[in-house]
Amino acid sequence: MAETATRNYDVKAVTRQQAVAYQSFGWIRSKEPVPEDLKYKSKQPLVLLKRKLEFGLNPKLSEYEKSYEKLEKKKYRSKPVLGIISFILMLAFILLAGIELYFGVSAGLDKMKTDSGNDIELETDNTDNQEKTLKSASLTVDNSDSEIILDDSDGETADSSSSGVLGQIEEILNKIKADYLSKITSVFDGKTDENTGEYTPGIADNIASNLGAPISYFISADTFVGIIALVLAIIFIIIFARVCSIKKRRIAKEYKMASIREEAEIIVLEMRKSDLSLMGKTQRKQYLWESIITNAIRNANGMDDEDDDY
Repeated sequence: MAETATRNYDVKAVTRQQAVAYQSFGWIRSKEPVPEDLKYKSKQPLVLLKRKLEFGLNPKLSEYEKSYEKLEKKKYRSKPVLGIISFILMLAFILLAGIELYFGVSAGLDKMKTDSGNDIELETDNTDNQEKTLKSASLTVDNSDSEIILDDSDGETADSSSSGVLGQIEEILNKIKADYLSKITSVFDGKTDENTGEYTPGIADNIASNLGAPISYFISADTFVGIIALVLAIIFIIIFARVCSIKKRRIAKEYKMASIREEAEIIVLEMRKSDLSLMGKTQRKQYLWESIITNAIRNANGMDDEDDDY
């Protein structure tokens, strides 16, 4: 958009679509062609606008116009493809994070149970003699009193049904991990030389060795991949939310631009009423005729009132 000052009016080159909106700021479309020095690259044809200098010198009107131009430059284009892609990736990384963190936490809990089990075995070694004494004493109890019949058929049925569903889910997750996720976690896992059998610690092993229990139990390749996937999921959630908010921001922008135009139109109208030279010829004639008719009606109403008093 180019602008310059000539004679007693300003000129501006805008597109046809913009010309309608800029009339709210006192601009009038001219029939003259757009000068070469005002032309700029545009997909739409350009038109020339004119405006008396007095409008540009009004500080409030000038401020409204600058605010309008600033909002006009902001583009909030809808991006459905980006929204679909970010939504799919968001779900994918959330699922990946959930699976990997499940395996990482499960492995950590198993390590904790293994270590605690080793401690219990050491304690039971010291009490073996006491247990043997208790067993020998229990043999002296009457056989008739020791006979107990237990019916666990219902419990076994419930356990088998619940464990069957959980077992199927765990089997599916293990298959996914073995077929697909293992290729990702291998980046953080240690490597074993096929020839020498020597194990080279990976990133997860090195970090876990520097941390004490119980945190070190949960440091694994699965945990690393799960955390990275969770971070990426959060990033795509933010992107998806911003894409969804584009429509709201565009509506808010249009509403604010309309409000600015309404305020500017009030200022322009008041300026033209106070100075008829700021109107065009057609506007001036129309305003004068409206004033004559309005005054005539007012005077006629005033005379009727006086007649009623008599």
